[in-house]
Amino acid sequence: MKFLASLLFLVITYSHSGAQITVKPYMVFNLNGLKEKNIWRCFDGNTDTQIDITGGANDWFMSLPFSSFIVLDSISDITGISYYVSNNMGGNLKMSFYDVNKKRIGSHLILTAKGYYRDWVNVKTSRANVRFMEISATEQRDLTDGFMEIRLLGKGKSRAPSILPSASTAQRQDPGIDAHGVNILDDRLMHRDSTEKPILPMLAKWIRFIYEGVRFDYYPDTYRGRLVESPIWLGRFGPDHVSQRFRMLRQWNIKAMMSKSGGSIKGLAEADARKNEGWLGSAPGAGKKYLEPGADAGADSGWIPLGEQYFKLISLFSANKNADLSGFSVIGGNGAAGQNLFHAFESDNEPNRWWDTEYYHSPENYYRALKAIYARGKAADPNAPIFAAALPGLEYEYWKALFFLHFWEQGFAPFPADGLNFNMYMNNARLGQRRGEFGISPESFGLFQEMQEIEKFFSTYFPGKQVQWTEFGYATADDSPYDVNAIGNKPERHVQADWTLRVKALAQTTPALLRIFYYTFFEDFTVPFNTMALVQDQFSNKGVYTYSRLIPTAYALANELYIEKDYDFYSTVIVNGGSTGAWVTRKDHRTTKNKKLYKLWMGTSNDSSIHEFTLNIPGAKKARLFKLSYNSYTPEVSNIAVTRGSISIPVTEAMSWVEVER
Repeated sequence: MKFLASLLFLVITYSHSGAQITVKPYMVFNLNGLKEKNIWRCFDGNTDTQIDITGGANDWFMSLPFSSFIVLDSISDITGISYYVSNNMGGNLKMSFYDVNKKRIGSHLILTAKGYYRDWVNVKTSRANVRFMEISATEQRDLTDGFMEIRLLGKGKSRAPSILPSASTAQRQDPGIDAHGVNILDDRLMHRDSTEKPILPMLAKWIRFIYEGVRFDYYPDTYRGRLVESPIWLGRFGPDHVSQRFRMLRQWNIKAMMSKSGGSIKGLAEADARKNEGWLGSAPGAGKKYLEPGADAGADSGWIPLGEQYFKLISLFSANKNADLSGFSVIGGNGAAGQNLFHAFESDNEPNRWWDTEYYHSPENYYRALKAIYARGKAADPNAPIFAAALPGLEYEYWKALFFLHFWEQGFAPFPADGLNFNMYMNNARLGQRRGEFGISPESFGLFQEMQEIEKFFSTYFPGKQVQWTEFGYATADDSPYDVNAIGNKPERHVQADWTLRVKALAQTTPALLRIFYYTFFEDFTVPFNTMALVQDQFSNKGVYTYSRLIPTAYALANELYIEKDYDFYSTVIVNGGSTGAWVTRKDHRTTKNKKLYKLWMGTSNDSSIHEFTLNIPGAKKARLFKLSYNSYTPEVSNIAVTRGSISIPVTEAMSWVEVER
């Protein structure tokens, strides 16, 4: 059974006889007590077309054929089914019915014709004990510009067991300030600023390292032998690059998570394989192939080579010195097991890149890949945390598809990941980040509310799992869809720094979140990220690096690290913006109950003037104000008066911190 890009499911509870249900994409509905609900379901297989439905909710459907599921919360006798199809839906659909044991108990072919408008069509209604309904394409071709609405009439019979796991009651561990991180470091971990200070320990306590130094050489024997059993090549940055660089991270007490660039799922032709040019783990481009010729991306066997690659990487770079290295060799570097260079591992980044179908992984393909990576990674080191690769945007529908795929095959067995990751850059395209023109502030984006939804989502679908926000950031280039502009007399670089800190402050109100990583440390010369970096290289007249210059966002994050190093990662919202635009969150001291840290800012994003805000803290005895610096590793610090627990604070759109002792 194929579960491809538009696979989704809906958990629906509907009332007794006479209830009418229609279905909308990528949503979960509880229709208890509702006699009628009109919800549209759209199918569109054109990746260049944006669909606008239900007053502006934009959804794309990538690859077809597809399967979509409706999950009924009540085992019911369906007394009526009808459907309506219109607008050039080419190809046929099939409606299948399954019982509680996932056994198919009937089907119905939905006939469609390109360019033909249909009336409501009734389906045979003797459908007893249906738990799951599947709508699937029957042909290997696109269904374009099609709209479909389904109406169900049913009689409630008994409650079905929920497919959702029980809510987690486990207390999540607070990661502390170690959650502070940056992303792509390439080979410049040792760069220093103009005063000869090493930059990295000033800015990060945890990094996400995009690792690009893995090469599987192809040899002129069988294809499987070349891909699965070939040596790992570690010499891209010199024979000892990895161990030398990461030895410094240990000295700085900085932890690293290994992430790999994603790659195409298309099978590599035999002739191409013989060119000895296949990089697996490098940046996207020609030749990044994971599947053997003729391999089925929808089968577990198709992803064996990728699983073996992770087995080797985790054997080398985790803490397990007893990992089994028999059967493979290393070229150009340290081949010892258990080098303890990475504290966590992430599967290949952005597998569902909707902007490039060559690299797009459907939910089923991704699930197969993740199973292979997790199984073989845990075989290398059972204690190595392995995170599901970051999805671009907040892709709830994709995560739901993964959950349902796992449930359909494994029931309530543990999901094959220790956590899940996502990348999110905030612009006016909102959650999907598609076709946006400019960056928007986290308050305009509604980030606080969205983080509450993330907490709710993970508590419901992946209880006990945590999520990492593995890329975010703002740019200042006019041609970037994440561009920010000057506000009043505040330059754009300061706005960029302000919004970065405010994103982190709001994200940290979410207990499901484990870490949040800024996108890039040193400059990325590619649009749209070319002005997003924390650090800019300076060059001599010979074209070589001399030193690195920090931009205001780097200093802002350094200020945060300096101030918050002894405080919890998670925050509580005390004031949530409201009509004044003033936000206040509170952090608890990690060891001393008498100290609290309050973060304050204006979230209006329309000026840079100073406003007075009164913070009332019963029992407060003394307080210190930390004012954000845009050109120093450390903030400006001053004592402020406390009058009967009341503190008057100047608040702007820049972050300020107040440390209070009681």
